[in-house]
Amino acid sequence: MRMKLTAIVILFFVALSFSFAQEKTIFGVIKDNSGIPLAGANVLVKGTTVGVEADFDGNYTIQAKEGAVLQFSFVGFVTKSVKVTGNSKSLKIDVVMQEDTQQLDDVVVVAYGTAKKQSLVGAQSTMTAKQLEVRPITNLTNALSGIAPGVQVTTSSGQPGSSSDIRIRGFGSINAGNDPIYVLDGSIYRGAISDIPSHDIESISVLKDAASSSLYGSSAGNGVVLITTKKGSSKAKNTPIVTYTNNIGFSKEGQEHYETVGAMDYYPLRWQQWFNEYKYSRKYTDEQAAAAANKDVLDAFRYQPYAGIKSYYQYDSTNDMWNLTTTPTSTDSYPALVLADGKLNPEITGLLWSDDLDWEKALYRTGIRSEHNLSVNYATDKLKSYMSVGYIDEQGYRIKSDYQRISGRLNLDYDVKKWLSVGTNLAYTNRKSNSPTATGGQLSNTFSFIRTIAPIYPIHRHNDDGSYVIDNKGNKVFDYSKDRPFRPNFNPILLSELDLLASDNNSFVSRSYAEIKVIPELKFRASYSHDLLQYTTRQRYNNVLGDQPDGLFEIYNYKNSTTTFIQSLEYDKMFKKHHFNVLLGHESFDYKQYSNTSSKKGVVFPGVDELSNYKEPASLTSATNRYTKEGYFGRLNYNYSDLYNFSLSYRRDGTSRFHPDHRWGDFWSAGAGWHVKNQLLKEVKWIDRLKLRASIGQTGNDAVSSYYAYQTTYSIVRNGEDLGLRIGNYSNPNLVWEKQQSTDVAMEFGLFDRLDATLELFDKRSKDLIFSFPLPTSTGVGSIDKNIGQIRNYGIEADLTFHIFKNRNFRWNINVNGTVLKNKVLALPEHNRKEGIESGYHKYLEGSSIYDYYLRKWAGVNPDDGFAMYVIDAERYPDKADPNSPNFEGIDKTGERAKYTRNADIAKKEFAGSAIPDLYGGISTNLSWKGFGLNMHFSYQIGGKGFDGGYASLMGRSLSGGSALHVDMKKAWTKEGQVTDVPRLDSGHYGQFDSHSADRFLVSRTALMLKNVSLTYTLPSDLVKKLDVSNIRVGVSGENLFLWSKRKGFNPMSNYGGVTGLNSYNYAKVVTCSFLISL
Repeated sequence: MRMKLTAIVILFFVALSFSFAQEKTIFGVIKDNSGIPLAGANVLVKGTTVGVEADFDGNYTIQAKEGAVLQFSFVGFVTKSVKVTGNSKSLKIDVVMQEDTQQLDDVVVVAYGTAKKQSLVGAQSTMTAKQLEVRPITNLTNALSGIAPGVQVTTSSGQPGSSSDIRIRGFGSINAGNDPIYVLDGSIYRGAISDIPSHDIESISVLKDAASSSLYGSSAGNGVVLITTKKGSSKAKNTPIVTYTNNIGFSKEGQEHYETVGAMDYYPLRWQQWFNEYKYSRKYTDEQAAAAANKDVLDAFRYQPYAGIKSYYQYDSTNDMWNLTTTPTSTDSYPALVLADGKLNPEITGLLWSDDLDWEKALYRTGIRSEHNLSVNYATDKLKSYMSVGYIDEQGYRIKSDYQRISGRLNLDYDVKKWLSVGTNLAYTNRKSNSPTATGGQLSNTFSFIRTIAPIYPIHRHNDDGSYVIDNKGNKVFDYSKDRPFRPNFNPILLSELDLLASDNNSFVSRSYAEIKVIPELKFRASYSHDLLQYTTRQRYNNVLGDQPDGLFEIYNYKNSTTTFIQSLEYDKMFKKHHFNVLLGHESFDYKQYSNTSSKKGVVFPGVDELSNYKEPASLTSATNRYTKEGYFGRLNYNYSDLYNFSLSYRRDGTSRFHPDHRWGDFWSAGAGWHVKNQLLKEVKWIDRLKLRASIGQTGNDAVSSYYAYQTTYSIVRNGEDLGLRIGNYSNPNLVWEKQQSTDVAMEFGLFDRLDATLELFDKRSKDLIFSFPLPTSTGVGSIDKNIGQIRNYGIEADLTFHIFKNRNFRWNINVNGTVLKNKVLALPEHNRKEGIESGYHKYLEGSSIYDYYLRKWAGVNPDDGFAMYVIDAERYPDKADPNSPNFEGIDKTGERAKYTRNADIAKKEFAGSAIPDLYGGISTNLSWKGFGLNMHFSYQIGGKGFDGGYASLMGRSLSGGSALHVDMKKAWTKEGQVTDVPRLDSGHYGQFDSHSADRFLVSRTALMLKNVSLTYTLPSDLVKKLDVSNIRVGVSGENLFLWSKRKGFNPMSNYGGVTGLNSYNYAKVVTCSFLISL
């Protein structure tokens, strides 16, 4: 017995020692395919509970037996299995994990929650943090240009911190708003988009149809932009991930200017307009017309910029004629600038102030942009946190245009119990900016001035010999003479020194929630949001030049607060192959706005910017507005075995903008999806996926012109010492919101593991559009708003992504998206249906687009006399079109030219094209190779027409006043028989030679813009590990690098309507080149 026991003990220890002999120590590093360590990656011995987590540098150590299988897993990556083999007791196994692109793209943010991308039945485009992280952008909306099909983004200003405009699938309204609503972390956001730092963004989703946006009801008619900020990640479990990025860049003006004539060509062209008047209208000889024109051009423009002139035109009153002389004997003589041949006097040796004509150089500089961001991501078993601070200091390329932003964010999510979770998002932003000012407060004036001033006017004053006028302090004296015909008493460089327009903005944003899991399938969520925006603008008008001779100082205070309270119940249950998700909720929204303006005039001590430093009150005003909304909503999503998806949603909204009897409205959607691949094409290997979906629904637009549209409003007016009331807006208690009904049909597919594509047809019809209906003059009000009009936006979208290469070391993707958009007016007010409604260069007619041009029909230049010719409107002016009528105003009584007239006032206005491009979209390419990354993004548009108002203004809009001229003016008619498309210059017949609303100024809107190029390099982890950091990335990036259009100076992407005028002279877009380092 004892021997048996001894044997058993011996066998036990032998077996135990053998077992220990088979166990190995496995160690190594876990990285992603770009070499970045995956801190927190899990390593598990398959079939056991033995597991470890990788440390901050991706290192792990685990014990496992020979033949065991190790499973490596990490969120967002494909799980990898490795078998333990080898003879040594310790074994090194390094693992490179591949991103699970299907998993990463699987969950997207939707209205009031998240959903699997494959289950969506609505139209939605999403931009991720990865697409934003290397771009030096201050405003998020700028990044959406050309990224999402069906979305147009225009930026009319390069002022640092300025915002962009977005249109989603066309123009849903004519007189109400066309902007989408923005939803930040689940609640409607009415603050400045530039207050949201791009480094805090997790994703931006654009909801384009009713199926995706109808839960936002009366606010969603123009689409919805969902902005989701970053949260704490399990990647940072028990080990904080600290990220620092620094972006330093340089900027300059990105808009080419129109080609204008120089100083040596300017006076000969201007001289020509008076020469033609004297020669053709007054029948002077060429010599006398030349002399008289020489006098008039100097009298009109007043500055004589040329050096070396020895000849003069002297008037002989006895013989009533002008003589050319080098020894003038009377004061009635003028330097002979231009001789009878129309050329500059050859005696001219140059310009008296050639070094003082570059206004742009004096006003512009190289812009500098510096950005610093620091974030900390940390998680435990119960807590997830994301904290960040950021700072931007940006100097615009125009002097006195600066922008600083300080931001901070704290996002917390905490699991109090298994059944209770709470969280809060807190953000604060402070923005300070200086903007270029101009007299009268028109910001465009500064840029308009330097781009349209004639090339003969200097920045500073000069003596007769061309030397500078110096003040008693030895400084050059700026020229803002009232004798200068172009913008007298104005100098933008001096104005920049004397005026002030500064703003200080503070933004507080909070989102808090509590979520209770009643049972595993049912959860209740309550969220509360409060946004507060406060800003102060201080504006100083100097007392030296401009339209405030005594000086004026103004303080404008603005405050708005938005409060949103949402309660929702969500039930999510899987019954075998049936998956149900039901959402029920209630939302209340309260928006309050307050502003006041105080101003005084009569400065005491220049430079002291306080109201107490000014003598006399100028104005004191204030305003308060409030807008509330309440809604009840529900959604049912059903999925059958990943084959069929159905979605129904409904919302009932009430808004304070309308009368209580018409305050509530119903908004809804229905959608379905069919995964054809999963049901019918499982065995077809080259088809990766195929899904068909369709939806229909109705949303609304309550962004009418007034918060009190259903009430009659009054304003107080003063007549001497008496006060009175004047009706401002006449009430219409029957007014309701505009409604948009949209239908969407789409096909999503993937082929050969190389192509992912979506083709989509959409049709959005807007009804109950608000128009002004005329009232009798006896009411004291000209019109009243009514729901009358209808418009339709329809078209097709395509989104194609080509995966050219997709292996471990090299990846190359190309994305091409495009949209064909059509717009049609379906109904107008009855009194406007025949003649339509003119709106600038456009005209609204039933059956036409709201962006169709109706312009005077240009017929060219009459080679006989150089007059502009237009097609006569024979229907409207039959007597003036009839050759037998005494009122006939045609060119000839017979032939083709009988249809033409010199009188632009009787010209026929007809359809001349549409501003909407035939096709618009974007092209992107992304390459990655061994730590290098190259991204390029283009925006494009093909077709459509733009009215080039900037060009038109340089083609003779003013034949006096000292404005610049386009080089095309050199082609102007000068002699009989000359064939040209530029009418003759003639100061006596200006009206016949220039009409801005003629179709001659239409130009193609086809354009291509290189929006962004970025090149980055991530250093190998083995190299940076010695620095005790996990990742170092460096890069260079450029924004708005190139624009090609049909005419130099014309930016067809600056607005939706295609008309450039003052837009040509705003703070132009910015070209930025920046350098990035991220740790």
